[in-house]
Amino acid sequence: MYVIATVQVRPNMLEHLAREFRTVSAEVRAEHGCLEYCAAIDVASGLTRQSPLRADIVTVVERWEDIAALTAHSTAPHMEAFRKRIADYVVATSLQVLAPV
Repeated sequence: MYVIATVQVRPNMLEHLAREFRTVSAEVRAEHGCLEYCAAIDVASGLTRQSPLRADIVTVVERWEDIAALTAHSTAPHMEAFRKRIADYVVATSLQVLAPV
């Protein structure tokens, strides 16, 4: 299963969020069932079909073995601490949970 998390960051807070993400990433990747966990920002590609660039948006791409692993991840102590540390940097978040077709 895949998760796409979109995080809208307050202006000038992107690097702060990125630093916290890098800190927690090793713990997340060590979780049972985590297959992939990375954050990315929009970059210009010159491709005509690319959507307009989104300032202050971080997209987190995750891949998990199953919903049980994702559920355990969402309540892991390091994730609860991470969410508290980034609370002042974040305007909004959204999640998409996807299954391969």
